Amino acid sequence: MPDLTSLEIIRADEMRRNGHTYRSIASRLRRPVSTIHRSIQRYRSSNSLVRRRGQGRKRCTSRRDDSFLQLGVRRNTRLTAVQARNELEDVRGVRVSERTVRRRFEEVGLGSYIPAKGPKLERRHRVNRLSYAREHRH
Repeated sequence: MPDLTSLEIIRADEMRRNGHTYRSIASRLRRPVSTIHRSIQRYRSSNSLVRRRGQGRKRCTSRRDDSFLQLGVRRNTRLTAVQARNELEDVRGVRVSERTVRRRFEEVGLGSYIPAKGPKLERRHRVNRLSYAREHRH
């Protein structure tokens, strides 16, 4: 569940100080009780609305590993995630799953695609297609 916004945390804390229960605050803000409780406790202990950095699971690849993957794919656009993973393991000695490699590609906007099978259409091809479509319109 996403964390509360700064405004919601302040509102929830003020409601709590005015005697409202966590359950009533949660129903008014339409958020889980545990989220309300955790957010208020964090706000009161740190007196800050910002979450602490470094929470969550650590990454299994470093920035250099991520750069290595990106560079490999940009050099060879037909490189699959499995091939990129194998190359990362051979060269850098880092073992990751195919899914992790795909996730790293998605993070930088490198999606998969199906390469074109035939030659690129020229201008005259497009003109001919358009004229044919106009002639055979319903």
